[in-house]
Amino acid sequence: MRIHTGEKPFLCNECFSDQTSLKQHSSTHTGVKPYRCEVCGKGFHRKTYVRLHMKSHTEHISD
Repeated sequence: MRIHTGEKPFLCNECFSDQTSLKQHSSTHTGVKPYRCEVCGKGFHRKTYVRLHMKSHTEHISD
């Protein structure tokens, strides 16, 4: 996949200046969720999202 070529393999108008951002965004279209919550097994596109989600488990336990 190339950046700023006009090629649009997905129906999305997003444009990225670097390959890393493009790859991260592309995962939202593929449905691939390689990062899993260790508590409930829910899948996420990014490790950051798992970390945010994990807070919901720890906040629930401490109530």
